[in-house]
Amino acid sequence: MTLTAQQETHSLFLLLKERFGEVHEDDLAAMLVESDHPIYSVELYAVWAALTLWSDLLRDTYTVVYVDNTAAQAALVKGSSGVDTGDQIIQGVGEFEASLVCRPWFSWVPTHSNPADPPSRGATEALRSTGASGSTFRKRMLQ
Repeated sequence: MTLTAQQETHSLFLLLKERFGEVHEDDLAAMLVESDHPIYSVELYAVWAALTLWSDLLRDTYTVVYVDNTAAQAALVKGSSGVDTGDQIIQGVGEFEASLVCRPWFSWVPTHSNPADPPSRGATEALRSTGASGSTFRKRMLQ
């Protein structure tokens, strides 16, 4: 089945509204070793998780990835991080870019415009009311 660009855009948006999730508990534990407040690594992790979950949709595409953390956005553009967990995640993102021939553009979005922000703070009611379901990410990223 071949989709038009508009259909592909709408399909991805709907897919994003259908799912939200949590960081694998072992990965979160690794992030907490480096920082008591690992939001930077969690923001990077979300990009890696999206590429993992939607790899079939993202294959051979030009993709815009919105991140509301400027440090995470800068690290994704640069291709490296100042912390070990960040470097591991960015390496994983780079491997997906290469294997999927996915050409992402990493852009910043204000937190108040980011639909992923409320669930990241535990506010999932609005998403659940649309039929979205949550889950814990089962694939481990960090070693």
